[in-house]
Amino acid sequence: ESGHVKVFDNTPNSEGQINIDRSGTFTEILTDGSEVHKIVKNGYVIVMAGNHIHIMNNQDERCDHEYNLSIGGRWNVEVTGNINIKSDKGGLFVAVAGDANITAQGNINLQAGKDINLKAGGAINLDSETTNVKASGVIGIDGSQVYVNSGKAGSAASAIKPKQ
Repeated sequence: ESGHVKVFDNTPNSEGQINIDRSGTFTEILTDGSEVHKIVKNGYVIVMAGNHIHIMNNQDERCDHEYNLSIGGRWNVEVTGNINIKSDKGGLFVAVAGDANITAQGNINLQAGKDINLKAGGAINLDSETTNVKASGVIGIDGSQVYVNSGKAGSAASAIKPKQ
């Protein structure tokens, strides 16, 4: 009477199940084994122990507003192919309380449509086999002391060791 419906269909080639709440929320199992859930208000899943999901094909998620992820421990991501992050209308902001380390077996390339700015509360150390600087305009170096071929430049450099 209130509008709840449960259907079990055993018609050949049209088998399926549907459970419809009077609010419009429903669960449907289709003939091909597909499953559809529609929730017209808020949805919650609470798992009191481990949760494991194995998807053997593609997964697509879409959120029309904010997407917030809160993790109480580590977040480990392993990807066999590329990782692509794109923001059509905003920027990318990364903040960490500790060190930030990037390690690549190949090149690390930075490209900007405008300036690239580096600022450090301490030293900026470059340690390389060869360092090339090329500018189509002016190269300016300001410092209370500037050493060129003096052997002192290496004294401030420290090896970069990524933390795991």
